[in-house]
Amino acid sequence: MMNGLDSKHSLSFFQNGQELSDQDKELLKASMRQTLELSKQLAKRKFTPKKYRNGEE
Repeated sequence: MMNGLDSKHSLSFFQNGQELSDQDKELLKASMRQTLELSKQLAKRKFTPKKYRNGEE
């Protein structure tokens, strides 16, 4: 999905029928990266058994 922001032939993101600007694409990439990292952290916390958590909660 992230690679689709750069390629003309793959997934395109449009705003009101116009392609997103380079700045908007970079902001979207940063937002997607941040969301991915947060979801990984939450999943790790959720699915790590309590005996291995070392008092994180």
